[in-house]
Amino acid sequence: VDGLDGTKKDVTFEASKIQSWSADNNWTKKAINEFAAWNKTVSEVQSPTNARRPSYAQVVGIINELAEPNDTIVAAAGGLPGELSKGWRVKDQHTFDCEFGFSCMGYEIAGGWGHAIAKGDTGTPIVMTGDGSYLMMNSDIYSTVLTGHKIIVVVCDNGGFGVINRLQNFKGEKSFNNLIEDCQVSTPFSVNFAQHASSMGALTRNCDNLLDLREAMTWAKTTDKTTVITIQTDPNIWTPGDANWDVGVPEISDRLEVKKARKAQEIIRKKQRIGV
Repeated sequence: VDGLDGTKKDVTFEASKIQSWSADNNWTKKAINEFAAWNKTVSEVQSPTNARRPSYAQVVGIINELAEPNDTIVAAAGGLPGELSKGWRVKDQHTFDCEFGFSCMGYEIAGGWGHAIAKGDTGTPIVMTGDGSYLMMNSDIYSTVLTGHKIIVVVCDNGGFGVINRLQNFKGEKSFNNLIEDCQVSTPFSVNFAQHASSMGALTRNCDNLLDLREAMTWAKTTDKTTVITIQTDPNIWTPGDANWDVGVPEISDRLEVKKARKAQEIIRKKQRIGV
């Protein structure tokens, strides 16, 4: 293979050297127990409640349950990559496309169209996107209808950029300019995403609750062209199990919340391993 310096590297692999190797039994048992505990957590957070708006986890749970083994879930940016990485129970190989590292807002629907082209009739791409990403790039809904490549799009409308509002609060700041209700606008209002997608030729349905979502997803599996489902979700409920997000916090502030966040940030950085 080519090395980073442009030279050829010999990476001949001798399988015989690891044929007798196996993981320590205690390690295997720990992995099994941790996986079982996590599955229990996922089941708990995905269970229905009487909350006014469902959580991401509850929406993910229903879509996951109704997805066929050969359907591909597609997501990118915002809160959904984390929620899907934690809560999506994969049913088959090569059916989970979650763009995470670069947080590419707008990849979702275009990526779903690409999967539809590549997969043909072997499963349906299911795109999950937030309202922020949808507003950034949605025009390939029209393209999928024009070309006859069906995808299912689930728009989770949490009223703005929910995950960045979460980060803003986590770093000690008040909510500002991320959720529409906290923005400096004349009159805040919600976009009718179902109506918008319908204007591009998609079949659509808006959901008021989890029961509506279940019925809509069941219906979407039977349609013959791109189908868009929309539902309002809670911007403040998240699945546990996070990693630290190393985003700078001011050293000096009059806000107690910022001072606490700064101390937490210093602890995070002490735990970092250079080059990893």
